Amino acid sequence: MKTSRWAWADIAKGIAILLVVVNHAAEGILEAGIGTEVRFWKAFHDICYTFHVPVFFFLSGWLSQASSKQPAARAKSILTNIVYPYLVWSILQSGVMIVAAAGNIVPQWSRLPWMLWSGSFQFWFLHCLILIMLIDLLMRTFQVPSWGRLCGAVCLTSCSVLGLEFPWKFGAVAENIIYFEVGVALATVATQAPRLNIHALAFSGAVLLFTCWSSGAGYPTNLKPIGAFFGIMFCLALSSIIANSEGILRRVLEVCGRYSLQIFASHLIFTAGLRVILRKLGVDTFWIPFALCSVAGILLPLALAFLDEHFLTILFRIPEFKRATPSNATARVSMDV
Repeated sequence: MKTSRWAWADIAKGIAILLVVVNHAAEGILEAGIGTEVRFWKAFHDICYTFHVPVFFFLSGWLSQASSKQPAARAKSILTNIVYPYLVWSILQSGVMIVAAAGNIVPQWSRLPWMLWSGSFQFWFLHCLILIMLIDLLMRTFQVPSWGRLCGAVCLTSCSVLGLEFPWKFGAVAENIIYFEVGVALATVATQAPRLNIHALAFSGAVLLFTCWSSGAGYPTNLKPIGAFFGIMFCLALSSIIANSEGILRRVLEVCGRYSLQIFASHLIFTAGLRVILRKLGVDTFWIPFALCSVAGILLPLALAFLDEHFLTILFRIPEFKRATPSNATARVSMDV
């Protein structure tokens, strides 16, 4: 089976976004008091949180090296591909929660400007990615070598691990920029996509589990970067194996990966809305709302992405900059600029 150049990256993003949706669905259900926490769920949750977001930072750094855009064009891509959906969906999600007066945490209109400025709910990730990509743009403009960027990222992340406090939201940048810059550095020296096998999958999975276990079977603190990198390796090994296979799993993960930004930006509206409905209907078990919310958090954003790509063209990208080539995979919104 012929494999597209970036199939492995789409599959890796597909795996990561599925883990994000599943964990957000479960978190919302448990925080709403629907059912009780099932056995082993916290351990699964903490292991996933070690690496599923760092995977996106790493891939954004790696794939940013594939672009030959000049600084002005790259700044335009950041604006149209990330800043625009960040603003649109932060406002939409907060507005729905305020009007419906529903959700585990209901924001206020008066707090909306601050929420947009600082990144709220799951949008902290896009907020942090915007800042990291602006730093990347600055580094490219001044032609800072990849080794110098990597050394700077190591210093920042080390300070974060040691507990140094950063102003505003630069704490999130300091914690996560290392994954982006490692992606940049590896893409600079790599001539092809990573080729990892079942042995790499088993080894990275074992180290990931060990780092979580050594942190008390909970969310790692000082060991998080180590666990995150082996979690990234686990995800890349799994995506590499799946990319060389055939079947529905590969196709599903590729689609989810291509539209990972759309799923990320809009899934919480659907999972939270369905959760509220199920609670009003008297559903008080964990697994039924968990399964339904997880499926809704993937399928409904995908349907919305299809509707926007072919008809609306306003929900995930600034309309005047959207090329009229919906059949071309490059027309989709991406977090890699």
